[in-house]
Amino acid sequence: MNSQTVSISGRAATRRRLPNHLHLPLVALLAAAAFGPAEGLAQGQATKRWTENELVASYRDLASGGGLEKAVRTPALPKDPPQAAFLAALAWYAAGTPQKPGDLTIVRLDRKIGESVSAYMRLLAAKVERGEDNDYARTRTWKLIQKYTLLHDEMTGPARNGRYPYAALHQAAAGGGTDAWDREHTLRSPEEFVGGDYGV
Repeated sequence: MNSQTVSISGRAATRRRLPNHLHLPLVALLAAAAFGPAEGLAQGQATKRWTENELVASYRDLASGGGLEKAVRTPALPKDPPQAAFLAALAWYAAGTPQKPGDLTIVRLDRKIGESVSAYMRLLAAKVERGEDNDYARTRTWKLIQKYTLLHDEMTGPARNGRYPYAALHQAAAGGGTDAWDREHTLRSPEEFVGGDYGV
């Protein structure tokens, strides 16, 4: 092994030089320790968010690759923040439209999201694999997942601690039930989300 004499505080010392085949791996290791893995991974790896049209077009690839459920659970969302009145009404709806005020818990919301995701995946499979005409039911379920995801993001923030309060809101018009409420409050575009009044 080669050596090199250097001066440290005026005194001679010998520093051994690493062979070339060990030098580069050592440099790479030191660089990784200095910068850490997070910096490299953070760049250009934002989570993909899916539109409904993209899910229909990519269904077979996602299903065969095992990524369908994850894609359904990461819907594209409006850029603007949701209104408080909309989230409160949505919390009441997710809680089962109770007649008394209360708090929606993250556990209950996760269960509602899971139910909607399963229902949507069945409708999507029926659309793509069997050609069923279920556009209204499918897109309504998809948009409900979008809305639940907005509420979930809000509830997991530090200010909410996994809960969202709701008032005792009235049911939708007689004969329509919660299905009519859901139809009335379905988001069809970011513009509608911003301009609409989603209070009940």
